[in-house]
Amino acid sequence: MPLNPSLPGALMLVLLGCGASPLGDGPSASEPRGRGPTEVVRAKDLRTTAAIRASLSGPEQPSGGQLLTLQARIERRKPFQVPVEVTLVLPEGVPLIEGDPVISLPANTQADTMSLRYVIRADVLPQSDVKLVVHARGPSFGFHSEQPYRFGRSAPLPQGVAKDGVQVRVGEKSFGRSVDITPH
Repeated sequence: MPLNPSLPGALMLVLLGCGASPLGDGPSASEPRGRGPTEVVRAKDLRTTAAIRASLSGPEQPSGGQLLTLQARIERRKPFQVPVEVTLVLPEGVPLIEGDPVISLPANTQADTMSLRYVIRADVLPQSDVKLVVHARGPSFGFHSEQPYRFGRSAPLPQGVAKDGVQVRVGEKSFGRSVDITPH
């Protein structure tokens, strides 16, 4: 039997309507909640802090034919029980003069911050970026980050989502055009 598009919305309204909890006899949506199984998680409770923060910086207006000093900063905000691999990936034609291109930060029992200094030579400013790649993997989690240094170029503008699908309507409410999520 085909599902009426307005049925899911109506069902949710019935479940949440009149202040009743959709999970039974727990508190209503307007009452404070405890830490029991009927607790509704609010968006502000879902904020998380990344366990690792990485950045890569250098001269804002570099010119070709000079040595450039780059600073990498890796901040482990919590104890991290696995090693963290840090790799500096250089564009073709840009040699590393000082610094280790690959290092492994050992597992740690407390939060810490590490600064790394790199010196590169850019005879001509390349069109591709230097990348600081930070990677860690444990038995039940992983972390991967790529931080660019763009040789003074602006960050590319994010590409908008093509809203070229069918019009989405539920009852009288229009939600605009859908977005194609099929892999290409």
